[in-house]
Amino acid sequence: MRRTSWFLTGGGLLGLSALTFAPSPARTASGTCDELAGAVVINELLPNSPGSDNADWLELYNPGASDVTLTGWTLEYGTSTYSSAKSLSDVVIPAGGLVLIHDDGYTPDPSVTGYNLGINLGTGSNSDVVRIVDCLGEPVDTVVYSSDNNTDQWEDDSGAVATSFAPKPGEAESIGRRINGDDSDRSGDDFILYPVSEVTPGELNPVPFDCATNGEIDGLVINEIMTTPDTATPGEWIELLNVSDHALTLTGWTLNTGKGSYDKTYALDALTVPIGGFVLVHHPDFTPNASTLTMAVVLDLGNGDEADAVQLRNCDGAPVDTLVYGEENLDKFYDDTGNIAVSIATISGTGESIGRWVNGVDTDLSAEDFTVFDVSEVTPGFENPVPFDCATNGVLGGVVINELLPNSPGSDNADWLELYNPGAVDVTLTGWTLEWHQHLLQRQVPLRRGDPRREPRAHPRRRLHPRLRRHRLQPQH
Repeated sequence: MRRTSWFLTGGGLLGLSALTFAPSPARTASGTCDELAGAVVINELLPNSPGSDNADWLELYNPGASDVTLTGWTLEYGTSTYSSAKSLSDVVIPAGGLVLIHDDGYTPDPSVTGYNLGINLGTGSNSDVVRIVDCLGEPVDTVVYSSDNNTDQWEDDSGAVATSFAPKPGEAESIGRRINGDDSDRSGDDFILYPVSEVTPGELNPVPFDCATNGEIDGLVINEIMTTPDTATPGEWIELLNVSDHALTLTGWTLNTGKGSYDKTYALDALTVPIGGFVLVHHPDFTPNASTLTMAVVLDLGNGDEADAVQLRNCDGAPVDTLVYGEENLDKFYDDTGNIAVSIATISGTGESIGRWVNGVDTDLSAEDFTVFDVSEVTPGFENPVPFDCATNGVLGGVVINELLPNSPGSDNADWLELYNPGAVDVTLTGWTLEWHQHLLQRQVPLRRGDPRREPRAHPRRRLHPRLRRHRLQPQH
């Protein structure tokens, strides 16, 4: 709501015959605040500048037919409150033009008008915000970006707590309007992520890709991931597989990862994946096979202490494939059915991977689709091993725990457990696991039986308590 100022007219204080109160609009060099409000928008910003992060910039756009001078206007931003404000009083934006507001470490192109106001925008570790405020103190344009976990209760330009968020940019990526100057007051609808090759400081943003006409909607799945690499092969990675009947060009696609929420976004625009082909998105510390299609990014995957997630989104921004893994889904990640995920893939140990039981087969249930592959079975950029056929070749029972010594003397590192096979033939426990708890057992957890893809369960899959431990009972060579 606009503030109103008043002035007094009449014949003097003592002989006053009439009092008249009239609004006195605040003015700038180019018109009143009322005339200018809405004529200027934030069009693009780069809040995560490379290196020492002192080269942030923000682009203001005047789509109107007249020059605008922002006397009395301010730029405000923050990470938990509006902790910084910069005067825009010296800023002049020509009709149909753009200007840059930037930090000390950024030097605009000579063809671009820039104002060094020493801005240092939030990088988006949680939801962060930037807005422009007119000479009456009213917000004109607000961008809330990075996370849908709006714990700071940022408001959008409607005055309501924001529920629509612009994406979190990676290093040197920008957040820009899909359509230059078009403002619906919903950051998530108005803004998209521009990769480094499409960042345009001081110029209009590229024409958005027409996903409906030219884009790919599906056909790619997450096939295997490494969340906890060992020292021998450092670097996290995510393996994607093309399960469609044609090569996929991933213009507009993103790969999103999250611990408490989806706080990392990686643009896949540069990739074309052949039919049946793999692409490995990996941390620079990882050295992939030379024959593998790859993309190096600084991944930061959760290790599954609580439920963490990886998600593919197509050029429409719609989820195509989601993997939720780890422990209890306290952060309420959604699966591909649109429901809060209750099927959670098992957490992997150091050097182990989480991969599909059957390459490319996707039921939208993470626990049913994925298993843990041992260090010797990890295959970045290649097909996962053919799973052991437990129904045909495996042992489904007949082995019991016969004796155990859980409290060994001294330093208590000599515990043992005895398994007994009372049958008439030898058994090999391929696919079996031994599971135990370090403290009071809170529930009964049976040895895993059978291949979960082949053997229907009469009960929901039981999850291990966080303190439960497991060991695979594979034959020793």
